[in-house]
Amino acid sequence: MDDQQFILLMVALVALIFVLWSVIGGSRSKPSKISRKARKAAEKAAKAKLVEEEAPASEPLPANEDDVYTDAASRVRRQLEEAALEAQAVHERKAVEVDEKLDRARHYVQESGVGEGAAILLEIMWNWPDMTQRGEWARPAGMHELEFDEAANQDETSDSLKLLTWRWMGRTYVLRLDPVNRSIVQAEEAGLLSLQVDGQDVMGLDVEPDGNGLPNVWTVVDVDALKSGDWMPDFVEFAGRLKIADDEKRRQMGFERNMTKAERIEFDDPVPE
Repeated sequence: MDDQQFILLMVALVALIFVLWSVIGGSRSKPSKISRKARKAAEKAAKAKLVEEEAPASEPLPANEDDVYTDAASRVRRQLEEAALEAQAVHERKAVEVDEKLDRARHYVQESGVGEGAAILLEIMWNWPDMTQRGEWARPAGMHELEFDEAANQDETSDSLKLLTWRWMGRTYVLRLDPVNRSIVQAEEAGLLSLQVDGQDVMGLDVEPDGNGLPNVWTVVDVDALKSGDWMPDFVEFAGRLKIADDEKRRQMGFERNMTKAERIEFDDPVPE
């Protein structure tokens, strides 16, 4: 191979190397069609996200008149419900206090015996005003301190069922029974038995007839009023002593009736001793 051929060969080799380099280098630097599309989509999504983050929050749509009225009424309803619950709670607290006070009064009346004593006196003394008018009243045995006020008991008001006034051991007592209409539809008779000591109202009792048909026998069913004090033991003592005297009187009357009957009975055979 001569020099001229060698030169041509080298020129051709250099040209071939240049072509290969161009092809290889171009394929590396030129992005493919798929890569360009992916990059454009990513850029578009990033821009959209940026716009979304920077955009101010949209305000809620204005409510119509129906929604406004409904919301206002709902707030009023909730306020009234809360007020009703609070009123109920206040009432329940007061009711507990009232019930406790009434239970305490009922206990005092029952435990002390003043309620039972009032009912006993009403039964025993019921006919005393009529007996005084007829001049038939007599002081019970052992009750020397008792003074039955004839004038006061003759001044009985028309609307009361019974009015009894007496003095004992330095105190003046007034026991009065008045009719009470507890309910328009309630047919059962009811009454208020009240006690006054030395001009002061000290006790009121709700009473009912005991059902045996006697006008002077009443049963205590509840406490209407009570003012505790030193009158309580005096009143219980008077009622107890009067009941003892009345029971003895009844026993003596029964015995005398039986004695009278026995005197009118005769047997042919002598009565065995």
